[in-house]
Formats: sequence, structure tokens, C-alpha cells
Amino acid sequence: MFQRVILLATALFLLLPGTLAADEVKLKNGEVIKDCKVKSKRGGKVTVELLDGSRQILREDEIDSIVEKPTIADEIEARLKKLGKKDVEGMLALAREAKEKGALALVKDIGRQIVRVDKGNVEAHELMDEVLCDDGKWRGGRALEKYKVEAEESALKARGYKKINGEWVDPLTAANLEAGLELYEGQWYPVAYVNKLKAGMIWVEGQWYDGADKAKLDQGMRKYEGNWAKIEDIDAKLKAAGQPWVIESQHFVIGGELRHATLTGLLATAEKLWDPMAAFFGSVPNTAKDGKIKIVVVKDAALYGIAAEKNGGDDRIAVQSSNIPGYYSPATGAVLTYYHNIEYTSLWLQNGVACAFMAKVYGYEHVPSPAYEALASYFTGHVGGKFVMYNMMVENGIRHWKGDMDPVAAINGYDNSHKEPNPSIREATLNRMGFVLHFLAEKQPAALQAWVELLRKKGSAADFKKVISGAFADEAHKKEFQGFVAQFNANYRAPM
Repeated sequence: MFQRVILLATALFLLLPGTLAADEVKLKNGEVIKDCKVKSKRGGKVTVELLDGSRQILREDEIDSIVEKPTIADEIEARLKKLGKKDVEGMLALAREAKEKGALALVKDIGRQIVRVDKGNVEAHELMDEVLCDDGKWRGGRALEKYKVEAEESALKARGYKKINGEWVDPLTAANLEAGLELYEGQWYPVAYVNKLKAGMIWVEGQWYDGADKAKLDQGMRKYEGNWAKIEDIDAKLKAAGQPWVIESQHFVIGGELRHATLTGLLATAEKLWDPMAAFFGSVPNTAKDGKIKIVVVKDAALYGIAAEKNGGDDRIAVQSSNIPGYYSPATGAVLTYYHNIEYTSLWLQNGVACAFMAKVYGYEHVPSPAYEALASYFTGHVGGKFVMYNMMVENGIRHWKGDMDPVAAINGYDNSHKEPNPSIREATLNRMGFVLHFLAEKQPAALQAWVELLRKKGSAADFKKVISGAFADEAHKKEFQGFVAQFNANYRAPM
């Protein structure tokens, strides 16, 4: 009798037309596949559908026998057909049973029938392993995975991430890779530099040295006119000859008739600004191709006035060449400032460096000063790896702010600041704009990003005013700004 069943099952299997219900498939290796359906037989292969809806392909010569009878899914489906088309509760009960017994493909069939009648039925969607997404749509399986990937990519793009060589990288990494730089021991360098560094050479302040020279460099010595000398001795020789130091860092070249320690300190200040600006804008000037940003630091205000007259921009005249005495001259491609004391000069330098960075990133030949310098004032005061708005520049701006401290009026005041004869007030007017941008960065970041986008598009002065006016159209935002100023005054402003 048993042999007859086997022979009959085998005969049925060989005569399989297209789809047969089957409860059990026994393989020659002893494995048994239960609660399944044979879906097709082609080219010596048999496709079997399991309860969860997945499929398994078997070779004919692997199969010992097939015993047909209704599956669990068949039994539940038969009861489903007896229900009314709008019997949601009855269908839910069957869907729960099907899921409990592992008939996952049937669960989805029943779930789809339910949502055709009751689109928002939460339990039906959840039984189908669907999730309510942020856009109000239910998704499961591949559709859900696709949505998650697209949502994640959208979020990364919003944060400035870019996909390079199939991988998402942060804005700073993307900017450096696009500039043709290579990461070596935590720093980005031109490829030619990296090759020399790997060969054991040392790059210091614009000059290459052999590895054997490291001890002398560490002792504060540099080569001058082909010979090794102490830095302080070179300081004296250059001062006597009226010649400047010319020193390089990773992204800048600075020149000035000042001590080596002063210039290298200013260079360090400029370099600290680079990575945060690269991350903020998602791009960097291509110094490997176009050369490093030049910085000129003259000894005093008189020389600054002379230099400013020669290196003008769209609003640069004589001593009153800038609203802050540190600016970027598109004509020379250099940042110009003068030495007052290390704190003031560092802040002026940061303003100029920020303007230079933005001008080179956006490809401007002439810097649109009001928009650029306002954002540069936001960056000025970079301390300890963060942008700190509570610095000397901002304090100066708040001290000279008259009236109700209207942030929208600050824009109009900035546009007219070149007419103000008092340089401190001119400078303070610009600082106030930087203060307003700090407020937007903390409270309305979308407005600040709109400001940056206008820079990229070379927007008009009216466009920039529109952004600020929109950000403070609500009186509640103006009051919030007043509190922002009050907090500054209470915690950070020096006593008058």
C-alpha cells in the first residue's frame, strides 16, 4: 500500500500541468518540506512556494515524493471566501490566524482586501508588516526599504553630504576630494605633497626638508639664504633690511614685516577657520590648482591706508577701505590687514579670510561687500573649533547700537554704513549684521541657509533684505531677538 502511494504521487508529479496544492515534499536526502505548493515545473526544475510566500527551486532528481492535500493557507482561504467582502473584523481574525501559523503570503492577500474596504485600518497594515511613513503613506517590504534609503539620502543631502564613488561623505571630505586632495595622517594635501611626505620628507612653512633636519627644526632653526639660523636671528636680519617674512601654511601664504611668531600665530588663526567654513559651505577653494590664499599684514594703519588705496575693491578707498580693517582684495587675490595688537588683528584677519574663502568658492571677481562681509562677520571670532559670537567685534557692535535694536533695520544701516564718518560706528554696523546672522543660525537656520544660497546665485541687495525681512515678519521673532540681545548684554558685555 505504501509503495502504491509513492508510485501514485510520483505519477501525479510527472503529470504536473502548472500549479498543484501540496502539503509535503520529501527529498531523497531525507529532508521534508511541509505546508507548501508546487507552482511550476519547467526544464527539469520544480518551483515550490512556502507559507511565507518565498519560493524554493528544486531539481526533479532531488525529489523522492510529493503528497498532496490542502495546506493551512488553503483551509484559511476557504473560510475567507465565505465571509462578506466588507466583513473587516472577520478578515482581521483570519489574517491574525494566518500570521500566527506562518501563512505570511495569505496575510498580505487578506490585508490588501481589508485596506480596499478600510484604507486606514492600522492593524491590517501592521499585520502586513507595513509602517506609516512621514509622508502619510503605508509601506512595507522593498517599498519601505526604498523609502528609507531615499529619506536618508535626502537628509544627508540637506546636511551637505555628497555621494562620491558610491559612498556618502561629509561636506568637508567631499570638498577636499573634489579639490583633488588626498588625506594623509589626518590632513588633506595635494597628491604631490603626499608622495614626498611618504618618502620621509618634511614640509615646514613652505619649504621641504630632509627627515634628518627635524632636530634642527624642532630647535627653532630655519634656513635663511641657504644657511641654518635661529628664528630670532632671522627676525633681526629681516627687520634691519626692511624685508618681510614669507611663510606658508597648508592653505595660506602670509607676508609681513613682523616677527616670525606673530605671523605663524596669525596663520594658525586662519587655518582654524578653514575646516568649519568648508563644512558650512560644502566646498573649498582649489588651492592645489589656483594657489594658496595670500595674506599681507602691514605694520601700521598708515601703511594700511597706502596699501588699501592700491588694492581696492568695489568700495575700497584710502584708509576707509573697509568697514573692518581686514578685507579681501579681488584685484590682487590677497587678504590685507594691519597689525594693531594680536587680538584685533586676528579678528580683522578672520574677516578677510572668510571673504576670500567665499569669493573663491563662488568665483566672484568683485566681492559684493554688504552680503559677503555680513557673513564674514558671522565667522569672525572663531575660537576653539567653534564660531563664538561673543567676541570683541560683536561687543563693539552692540555697544554702538542705538534705538530698539531692530534686526531688519540693521540691514539698511549696513547698506549706508560707508557714509558714516566714524570708523568705529562703521565697523559696529557690520558687526551687528554678524550678530543677527548668529541669531538666525541658532533660531532660524533655514533663513541663514537661504542667505548662503543667495550668495551662490549672486543675489541682489533687495534679495538679501527680503530674506531678513521674512525671518522677522512675525513680531514674536523680533521679541525673541530682543531677548537674544538682552542675554548677550547680561552675560557677555563688558561694563562701560
